[in-house]
Amino acid sequence: FVAGGGIELENDTLATMVNCTIASNFVSGVETYSDGGGISVWAGPSVILISCTISGNSSASYAGGVWTRGGTCTLENTIISGNSASTAGPDVLADSGGIFTSGGFNFIGTADGAPGTSWLASDQVGPKNGHLLDPVLGPLQDNGGPTPTMMPASGSLVIDHGNSCGLTTDQRGWPRTFNFRSIPKPTGGDGTDIGAVELGLSAALAVVKTGP
Repeated sequence: FVAGGGIELENDTLATMVNCTIASNFVSGVETYSDGGGISVWAGPSVILISCTISGNSSASYAGGVWTRGGTCTLENTIISGNSASTAGPDVLADSGGIFTSGGFNFIGTADGAPGTSWLASDQVGPKNGHLLDPVLGPLQDNGGPTPTMMPASGSLVIDHGNSCGLTTDQRGWPRTFNFRSIPKPTGGDGTDIGAVELGLSAALAVVKTGP
């Protein structure tokens, strides 16, 4: 049994992850079960993910993004999308597997793997049967700050559709919240971007003409 390509949490672990990107991890197919390419929540832990981005992970069996079995995983203002699983058949869980607790304002690529989860009205959840909801994220790279991140592209449905959950900075240490006036906020939202990165305006060079 192999699980948790990025992070494996088990037994009586209590963990809260804030402003984290879990990306580009893989669980191989050497064992019978190879689940949770990004995160595995196994046999009892209680985990809370707040303003995290789980994308670009893969598994040789099930749940390329986050897999929970026998533990609890609460999601708030978090992206789980753009992950993949290799096992063929109706049980392929590209992004998530198990039952989750929603704290609202999450972006889930597909609901196939979490049929027992009670998603809230503020959550954006892709339809079942493999049809994914795309957050339109850039590659894992240096976008400023001490660690690599995945920046939402212009037009992404995660921009301004979240809630800060009391956070004042993103993963890079840059300010939250930057609210684009042209994007309407959902009910209960405060204009924060969903996930680990807050998109804002880039600095511009001002050129002032002083002579002829």
